Amino acid sequence: MANFTTLYTPEIAATICTALEDGDSLCEICARMELSEGTVRTWVRDDRQGFATEYARAREIGNDVEFERIRVSAAEEPPRVKGFVDQGWVQWKRNQIDATKWMLARKNKKYGDRFDLIHSGEVDITISERLNAARERLAKARDGES
Repeated sequence: MANFTTLYTPEIAATICTALEDGDSLCEICARMELSEGTVRTWVRDDRQGFATEYARAREIGNDVEFERIRVSAAEEPPRVKGFVDQGWVQWKRNQIDATKWMLARKNKKYGDRFDLIHSGEVDITISERLNAARERLAKARDGES
C-alpha cells in the first residue's frame, strides 16, 4: 500500500529522477517506492526545493531514452517458426513500437508529427486576384481550343 504521509527528501527526489531518466514511468516508480503518484505530483506542482526543474529534466532525458529504445526494438531479429518469420511476433513488435511512438508524440512535441509553420512575410496577392488570373488563363485556353 502506498505511503500517503511520505515527506519530501532530496534522496527520494533523486531516486525518482534517476528512475525517470532511465525511462521508467511515474506509476512504476511510485509502486516500487510505495509512494502516491499524487504526492509526487504535488511536490512537482509546489516546486518543493526546486524539484519541478529536476523532474522536468529527468522526464526529458527519459523520453530520449524511450525514443532510443524504439530503434533497438525495431532492430531485433524476429524469431522463426519452421524456417519462416513469425508474423504474429512481427505484428506484436509493430504494435509496441507504434504505441511508444504515439505516447512520446503526446508527451513531448520533439517527437510529434506536427510541424508548426510560422509565416512572417507579406502576402502580395489576394485570393480574388488569383481567381481572376486563373479565369483569364482558362479563357485563353478555351479561345485557343476553338
